Amino acid sequence: LHVLTAEILIIAAVLLFYKIRLNLTKCIGCAACELNCTAGALESNDSENQRFFIYSAQQCICCGACVKTCPEQAAELMHEISFRRLFKLPAKQEISSVELNGCKKCGAVIAPTPQIEKMSNTITVDYLDFCPTCKNDNFVKSLVHL
Repeated sequence: LHVLTAEILIIAAVLLFYKIRLNLTKCIGCAACELNCTAGALESNDSENQRFFIYSAQQCICCGACVKTCPEQAAELMHEISFRRLFKLPAKQEISSVELNGCKKCGAVIAPTPQIEKMSNTITVDYLDFCPTCKNDNFVKSLVHL
């Protein structure tokens, strides 16, 4: 009986006191963590020029899929000892936000600004500043002038 009780307590401690955290200095806003979250505990919402990451601790099954898929190692599971969380109604909370970059020509949202900045190290900035439609228009115009 004591062994069974101890196992239940260990499982409860793991599931109840783990929480996902996004390191704001590393996160580039690519949403790979959200796309690979098997429980749907992570969500991202885009509004105007911001992408907000929302987390529901009650939905999280602590599988670590978000940690494994994050290309920047910005997602991490951490222990958070909080007994208030046990009695809290299931609620979603904002854990991070990043600015979204818009097309220089039409203003359409392209990608998160930190992601564009990282990609600018390997790809020319002119190519990154335009949405796919405007890139095609610019390419066609350059062919016409040849």
